[in-house]
Amino acid sequence: VLDFVLKNYRYASLPELNAVLGQYNVRADCGKEDSKLRQNGGLVYGVLDEAGNRVGVPIKAGDFPGKPTLAFLQSKYAANDALRQPHKSRVRNAVDRTLSSGVRTLTDLQAALAKEGIGLLPRQNPEGVTYGLTYIDHTTRCVFNGSALGKAYSAKAVLERCNQSRQIAGKTETGSKPETLKAAALRSDGREHGEKTGSSENQPLGQKDSGNRGIVMEALDALLKPEHGHDYVPNSLKKRRRKKKKKRISNQP
Repeated sequence: VLDFVLKNYRYASLPELNAVLGQYNVRADCGKEDSKLRQNGGLVYGVLDEAGNRVGVPIKAGDFPGKPTLAFLQSKYAANDALRQPHKSRVRNAVDRTLSSGVRTLTDLQAALAKEGIGLLPRQNPEGVTYGLTYIDHTTRCVFNGSALGKAYSAKAVLERCNQSRQIAGKTETGSKPETLKAAALRSDGREHGEKTGSSENQPLGQKDSGNRGIVMEALDALLKPEHGHDYVPNSLKKRRRKKKKKRISNQP
């Protein structure tokens, strides 16, 4: 396993290397912060069970052919990083394309990327919270932590993008109140006025809002104002007054 992975995969850190070795139930360990192994710059390799727990006694790096010590690995990081740069776009494009297709969970994303030869390994804390992602492109044999690909491919960003895909796929937001006529008009007029005049971007925020509001209020007043006063009565409802005919007084006896 070590002979194949160390020679063929492009990794730029120990966690990235372990992401690949973990596929074969192997792990490189440089010890805890306060351990003698860490302080002396040592490295051991151990076998893992299916649950990721160490099995048996770890073996020192210096005991393997080629001596894949920590210093040896660190000497390869810079060269590997340069060699994997041209292959970043393939992983980014695969993630973007998969997320835009409506993937709803991280598990679905893993399954979809696996079909394209890309392994996605979540890194989780003891509480089960995902704090990082590692991408393994088995086609180009390049390994990338999410941060190496960019912010949009970090654990937080990918989980947020999965949630957005869920909303696009049909989930609607609830609890929103319908817009009133005045609110809709204010929003619409503010947008249209800015697009037509092209000057709203150059105006101070206070002046721009007050100007739009004044225009809209005048328009609303004109639309909602009655054409006649409150005492107005349509002609069709008015009663015609009958003129009184004057009686003629005859002078005849």
